Amino acid sequence: MELPTVEVRWFRAGPCPGPVADWFHGGPTVSEPERRTDEYLRLPERDDVGVKRRAGVQLDLKLRTGVRSRVALPDGLDGPVEAWTKWSFPIGPGLSVPDRSWIAVEKLRWSRFYAVSADGAAVSVPAETAISTGCAAELVELAVEDRLAWGFGFEAFGDGDLADVLAATCRAVVADTPLGDIAFGAAGAHSYPAWLQEPAAS
Repeated sequence: MELPTVEVRWFRAGPCPGPVADWFHGGPTVSEPERRTDEYLRLPERDDVGVKRRAGVQLDLKLRTGVRSRVALPDGLDGPVEAWTKWSFPIGPGLSVPDRSWIAVEKLRWSRFYAVSADGAAVSVPAETAISTGCAAELVELAVEDRLAWGFGFEAFGDGDLADVLAATCRAVVADTPLGDIAFGAAGAHSYPAWLQEPAAS
């Protein structure tokens, strides 16, 4: 299966701060937590390609296809908005790749989902709603060996101009859950492949 996405993500070392967790969960229609372990293939000096064994049952290959520099994010959000294409394949437990080539990342994730209305506005929808085009806002706690980190991001998916879908969702999230003193700046903005290149994540 081939899936285009447009994404922006931020990562920070340490446990997720209480004010950030309270802010995210104070918004509408937060999903039930999802706990899983994903394994990322070590690809030194490549932040434009991601290879992941998702919970041991699916192989995901992601290729960055560009950066959408024209996307205007609301105040409090700053970072590169990247376009990706993902291919997913079911796998069995016998995928023959040396274990030392993979980085195990334990995740605890919560998501909020947004669909786009006819006038281009993003509207919060329940997590179980089936939408073909929309955007997820995600808060995740991460553990890599004995190191803790957390991340927040947006991932737009489906058809049409996904950069517009992502921008509309960013505006909706900031409108329905004001950031206050919380800010996600350019310094901490990375894709998963780029974050895994950081010394603290490898």
